[in-house]
Amino acid sequence: MPRGSTKVSRRERPPRELYVWEPPATNKQLDDAYKALKMALLPRNPLKELTEEDISNGNEPLLVWEQSEEISGKYITGPYKNLVREMLSVLEYVGAHPGVANLDIVPLSERCNALQKKIYKVLLKELHAGNSSDHRGLVTEWLTELERHVLDPGSHDLTWYRDNFRKTLGLIEASHEVNENSSVIETLLKLLHAHYIPHFDHLKIVHAMLTNSDSLSAAAASSFAIRASAAVDPKTLPEFSRTQILEHIEAIKLACRNRDLELIQKTLNFFETMPETTELITCAAIQVAFFETAASLSKLNLPEQEELQRGMHTTGAKLKDAMNSSNPVLRPSFYSASTDASDVRVTFRDVSPIENAPYSTHTDRGRWAELTLEASPREPIQSLLLRFVDEANAKHRHPFFPISDFDLRVVRDSAPSEDAGITMRVGKNWFTQGSVEDILHGSTMISYNRHDGLQDLKDADPPFRLLPVSRRQYPATAPRPPTNWVKTPTAEGPWQELSSLQFMGDGVDLTAHSTYPPLIAQTLLLPIDFSVIVKGSMLLRRLRVPSTLLQAKLAFPLSSDQARSLLGRTVLYQAADPEETQRPQPRLPQSKRRKTELEMDPVYLAFVWGLDLEAKIIKTFEFSDQGIGELCRTFQFDDSQTSVALSPQNLPNDYPALRKVAKFDWMGLVELPVASPPSEDAVAAKEELLRKRKRFSNILAAAPSLFEIGIGGDCAIVVGELTLHPPGSPGSVTIENCKRGIWESGYRDASEGADDFLIWVRWLRPGHIDLTAPASSFSQTRNDEDGPLSPNLSWEPEGRSISVDGGMAGIIARGILGQEPMVQLTGRSDDGMREAFLQMLILSGSEDGRYHIPGGISSYTGGDGTFSVHVVEDSEGEVVGVRVIGNGGVEDNED
Repeated sequence: MPRGSTKVSRRERPPRELYVWEPPATNKQLDDAYKALKMALLPRNPLKELTEEDISNGNEPLLVWEQSEEISGKYITGPYKNLVREMLSVLEYVGAHPGVANLDIVPLSERCNALQKKIYKVLLKELHAGNSSDHRGLVTEWLTELERHVLDPGSHDLTWYRDNFRKTLGLIEASHEVNENSSVIETLLKLLHAHYIPHFDHLKIVHAMLTNSDSLSAAAASSFAIRASAAVDPKTLPEFSRTQILEHIEAIKLACRNRDLELIQKTLNFFETMPETTELITCAAIQVAFFETAASLSKLNLPEQEELQRGMHTTGAKLKDAMNSSNPVLRPSFYSASTDASDVRVTFRDVSPIENAPYSTHTDRGRWAELTLEASPREPIQSLLLRFVDEANAKHRHPFFPISDFDLRVVRDSAPSEDAGITMRVGKNWFTQGSVEDILHGSTMISYNRHDGLQDLKDADPPFRLLPVSRRQYPATAPRPPTNWVKTPTAEGPWQELSSLQFMGDGVDLTAHSTYPPLIAQTLLLPIDFSVIVKGSMLLRRLRVPSTLLQAKLAFPLSSDQARSLLGRTVLYQAADPEETQRPQPRLPQSKRRKTELEMDPVYLAFVWGLDLEAKIIKTFEFSDQGIGELCRTFQFDDSQTSVALSPQNLPNDYPALRKVAKFDWMGLVELPVASPPSEDAVAAKEELLRKRKRFSNILAAAPSLFEIGIGGDCAIVVGELTLHPPGSPGSVTIENCKRGIWESGYRDASEGADDFLIWVRWLRPGHIDLTAPASSFSQTRNDEDGPLSPNLSWEPEGRSISVDGGMAGIIARGILGQEPMVQLTGRSDDGMREAFLQMLILSGSEDGRYHIPGGISSYTGGDGTFSVHVVEDSEGEVVGVRVIGNGGVEDNED
């Protein structure tokens, strides 16, 4: 210890200051009312349009917020979300609803809009309490933000707009500065005249603010009228117009049942051109309808049915990104003042730094040809940039894999250097304000850099990367392949003929504009059933296969005729895998070493789409290990014409190994066995299975409320979110010693949110249910209004609870999940069916809105959280009732 220091004992040392965590502030009354309003007025599953009952159910929770004096921006809902922000999003959604035929929603819209104003006044008061400046100072800051992030000519971050624009307008309106501050009027008028606004509905608010303050000029009124007229275009309908969507979902189902090919195609066209939506339940309803219809089409043997099925799968897959998006849908509004000026020709020049670009698997290393577009000087620059993106992608990229992000720079005549001029951004998170004239200032040249790496594939819309190639539909609006591409033989036997453009590769390997290699196949022959080649194979990875299904091994080198015979066909090839870890080789003489290596080379499945007979090149597609796109490989089939540029020693070190020109040991056509006609027994078994499937569907549709406890001697009931936590797992609750006999299920609709949730089952009488009986015997004989208890019995907490993360819960008799009941209901006994059987039962109750299922009950809970499990026992100690309730559920006998 240093001299002069004093040792302090551990006991005498002052305690450390510890950070004390305080839970986020909550307000149960407001939170419950928000959830109830959301449940009443936003779309639900099954999808349906807003009704008078919905409006009535939303009245009470809306009234709670209207009368509350406790509204504050400090409260949260759920684990992370700000309560006021979430409530404002619901109010904005409902307040801007376009209306429903024969339903007056104007009073509801007016209430929602008035409540928004009240909330913004509260938020303004809270801001002012923490800020020494007055309203005028805050408003000046907000006007500056609007100028900087929305109105200034140039590119702006769309994230700021999504997070702040509507809130800023609401706070400015709450400040009452619109009537007193000329700067506010000036900025609002600029917004109505702006060349581009990401969301038209926000301009309605600006228009109302100017109208209420008597500050709406004639020019601004005319501008708004033009924008409003453009906003009613069918392609820009708001996301919540559910009536048309519901009509078309039913139409396509009916058309399929009636074998109406023309109506199927017409309805499919509606969904292909439908405005984008991120409303999850709407997306899910369309997606499920399409996948179900595509599956049922396979049984109709209609002409063009394969093309229709692919269209349905493709359109359904298009909704995946929307369902995973957290961003609200925007309805862009363009505006340009009339002008007599002549159009200008603007040239876009690619200056992407391909020399230094990383050799990503998904990078196009060539520079694109110059593209010239005509534009009016007053056309919004955003419109011109979006036209450039569409046309540049159409000329250079596969439509399944467009590039969305570009950096652009205006090149001035006075400073022709590529580094001079104004920089712009275009992409999903950017917009550019101003007109062509405002940005170019007389220039006619724009240079650009592409951002075409892996991220663009992840953001590709539609997200075909997860859709098997046989289910993709090449868009009818995309460029057509040239007529000089090679027509391959027509598919016969166990083969399917697919357009080669259904393979997207890396987006640049093969497009409708491709001219290399000289021979390109129009179509490719693929196996209908890949499991014949590889049992249980996944189609979205490189397929290592046995070399048994092979016509003949064509050993390297190949003649031109041999190579030509492979074009458009499915092949197997054997070659060293450059990405595998180098195996240690035994020290053998050179003559024997090659044979050992050859035996170790793997065999892969590929599809030959292109040939260059002069350069001795074969182009193939393979399924990618990355699960995105396809891998395009290049092989030499004769080394007499080695390309100096493509030789390994002339390529950079980071050039991907699988992209280099390779040599195969041998390559040959796949030969599939021709299926023999099924036997009479097999036909009869298939028909019986189809009959049982239809019967099972009818039983599920009947939503039977009666079920049996004691099947196979199993007298247990399982409770939980069984799709995530199956019976026996830690997340489920098993209740033993339940009374044998006929039980009844019931529910209370969770219209008021999770706290009002209740499902129950109770013993009804002795008896047995014949699971082999006709589907008509599984009827809905029930009364959900009756309580689940007999007199003199009371509910007791079971001592355990279930945790719900996916918004649903169920109660089911464990005995019905046994093998014999599964066979009796579905006709299938394989182990792989067990999980699917449970899923079908549970989802039939919750997702299809039937509640009652064979064996129990399943329902959406109205929210996530912890739900209590209660039981009731009779005088003999047997369980005769089980229920699951939300935390706000009542506990007495009157449930």
